Amino acid sequence: MIISNIRNLYPSYENSNIKYYYLTTFFSTAWFIVGVWLFYILEYVTGAQFAVLEAVSFGLAFIIEIPSGAFADLIGRKKSIVLSYSLLFLGTLLLSLTFLTPLFLVIGNILQIVSFAFRSGSFEALIYDDLDSKGHTELFDEVQGKVSSIGLFAVAIGGLAGGLLSGIHSSLPWIFTLVFFGIALFFSTKLEEIEINYTGFDLKEVMKQSTEGLRNLLLPRNQRIVIPLIIILSIGAIWNYGVVSPYMALEFGLDGEQLSYLFSLAFILSSIISYYFSIIQRSLGNNRGILLFGVLSSIGWLIAFNGGGIWNGLACFILLRVSIDLLSVWGSVVLNKLIPKRTRATALSVLSQFQQLGYIFVVLGFGYLISSGTTKYLYIVFAVIIILLCTIFYKNYFKIILEGNYSKE
Repeated sequence: MIISNIRNLYPSYENSNIKYYYLTTFFSTAWFIVGVWLFYILEYVTGAQFAVLEAVSFGLAFIIEIPSGAFADLIGRKKSIVLSYSLLFLGTLLLSLTFLTPLFLVIGNILQIVSFAFRSGSFEALIYDDLDSKGHTELFDEVQGKVSSIGLFAVAIGGLAGGLLSGIHSSLPWIFTLVFFGIALFFSTKLEEIEINYTGFDLKEVMKQSTEGLRNLLLPRNQRIVIPLIIILSIGAIWNYGVVSPYMALEFGLDGEQLSYLFSLAFILSSIISYYFSIIQRSLGNNRGILLFGVLSSIGWLIAFNGGGIWNGLACFILLRVSIDLLSVWGSVVLNKLIPKRTRATALSVLSQFQQLGYIFVVLGFGYLISSGTTKYLYIVFAVIIILLCTIFYKNYFKIILEGNYSKE
């Protein structure tokens, strides 16, 4: 009965890749450590030291990000995805063993972050190409909304359970996270590769594919909406990645257990809203939707700037969680339709690389802001930038669509 209801809520449309997309997303985003990991790490390093480590880790991920997208386009999306989940499992295992040696913190953090480079864009490209090969690309927007909902719900459940588990023993959230990551790795091996004339791995081809992917992402005719969208998504990624959001919670006076529950509530609300993404998208359209959720995101950053107690923290996290998640789905939908198939994974890896580059610079500065107690000034800068860029996107979106620049390749 329960399984049947889940299948009705999250239909796979008789497509095995979509089914495993749902399953791997659920098990790989059930981070039972979501509310406690920073407190665990801060037992061994200071906030400023960890910010530097984050910058180094994301710097390495930045270097391999485009080649990893080219790897997916040239060798295969499935191979890239399986490699990603393997690195995620190993990196998390080493992080959980940091108490043995701080070296495991460094290596584990790097492997975790690099794992996202091999997955970024690959899964979306695999699913879009699969649907395209069957003549059902109209389902992609709905699938992306559903998978976003699944991921957010999984984080919510993981965060809530992680808070309870940490009260029993501090190691339990890590153990449960590793078990779930192992299951995600298993399901990723069940994916079916889509044939797109993969040429095999060759350094010259990687460079050629990477250059073409960058060029297709930043086509002059699309720059008026793509560049604002990249920056908007990058600011959202800065909040999602690493140290910024947990430290913001500390500024609101939250401890690890409270943060787990706050994350869970915010993720549950965002999961419900993301589930109905296709309906929201049809009602608002891409331009008005991105403008609306951009405004909500700016309000969240302004609340963070103002500070306050737990209730302000609750409002801030809900607004940022929902708006950033919806903007991420919207960005994926818009960009996948603008980018030609043959370089789709590469181009989406370029997008992820831009996001990582922004995080690298911000997290280095954030370490200084932590030391000086002035992190709030970063929040108001983000609020202003998002409003300006969403307005630019809104003004230019219809011009791009009327010019017929959506990819038909």
